[in-house]
Parts: sequence; C-alpha cells; structure tokens
Amino acid sequence: MLPAPPHDPTGHTWQHSDAQLRAWVLDSAQGNGAPATYRTAMPRFAGRLTDVQVDDVLAWIKAQWPVGIQAYQAAQNPGGPGLESIPGDWQFPVTCKADWSSN
Repeated sequence: MLPAPPHDPTGHTWQHSDAQLRAWVLDSAQGNGAPATYRTAMPRFAGRLTDVQVDDVLAWIKAQWPVGIQAYQAAQNPGGPGLESIPGDWQFPVTCKADWSSN
C-alpha cells in the first residue's frame, strides 16, 4: 500500500487540478486516474466530509505552498484565477515540467 504523497513542494499534489484533488479526497485514487495496479491505504471521505470541508482542507494545504507552486497549481484549474492574480515576484518551481515559453 502506498502512502499519500507529501503535500509540500517535494510531493506532486500541486501538479493536479482542484477537481482531481477533490475526487481523490472523496473517492480515493482508485478509479480516479490511478493505474489499476495502484494500491493506497487512503480511505474514501465521501459521506464523511462535506464539499465545503473538502474545499477547506485543500485551501489549507495550498496555503502552505510557496507562491510559485500556488501559481502553477492555479494554472491547472480551467476557469480559475489567472497567473496574473498571484502577487509578488515568483517563478515556477524547477521541478515543474511545463513549457510555458510558447504560451
């Protein structure tokens, strides 16, 4: 059984959209894009947490990230805030594989 990845900059939580993170919290990773061979001990929280509670947990996790990682994650959310709304002088983390130079 695999543990959840770290939710800090060393993990990959920030590389996913809010919709995908919400689905994983509610229904676990099984059946939500994880390979069929993926096994995790993370339980499903559907029926135990409300949508508001899930959003609150995700907001707290995201608030712990450096601004560049917050910016990258914000870009994963269609219709979400644009990168121009992220204050300060920031850049994407070096582990980010996105090529934004052509955009």
